[in-house]
Amino acid sequence: MQHHIFSLTLSGKLFLSPLSSSTLHNVLDIGTGTGIWAIDFADDHPETNVKGIDLSPIQPSFIPPNLSFEIDDLEEEWTFNEKFDRSEE
Repeated sequence: MQHHIFSLTLSGKLFLSPLSSSTLHNVLDIGTGTGIWAIDFADDHPETNVKGIDLSPIQPSFIPPNLSFEIDDLEEEWTFNEKFDRSEE
């Protein structure tokens, strides 16, 4: 429900940061929940690797090929080796 409300409020935009699609390589969705945002983002940006993480394993198994979900607690030590893209503001 929250994802749908934000989608309506932001006219369908999934992010507002000043990134161009050509610069997106690795995107992290922290607290992905059901994974709906990560799924939509991965569908819209098939050239980008998207990772969603959450404490609960409630994400669907039918997902885009450029998306993966992991069960992780961000309050614990960071275990990712890859770097994630960020806004340059």
